[in-house]
Amino acid sequence: MGPAPGQSSPAVSQAEVRRFATAVTQIKPLNEQIHHDLGAKSVSAAQRETLMKRYGAKVQAVLSAHHLTVQEYGALMNKAQTDPAFAQQVEAAIKAHP
Repeated sequence: MGPAPGQSSPAVSQAEVRRFATAVTQIKPLNEQIHHDLGAKSVSAAQRETLMKRYGAKVQAVLSAHHLTVQEYGALMNKAQTDPAFAQQVEAAIKAHP
């Protein structure tokens, strides 16, 4: 699948691929932790809200450290899910810099 009609798929620099790959590897454990924490039956609505705020702040810190916005990260994640060549670039960057 390519980009949606009317959208182009902009080229991504190797530096941007490396920043994105590093952000992905740092966000993955945060995702796993929040899913685990929110899955607990004893978590109240107030606790859920607090957990989500902390998660959001941690993710934002990772993205900021790698000079990515939430929108850029989302666009790159979408590209990785829809562009096999780009996904391979990201995977190679993750393996090269674990």
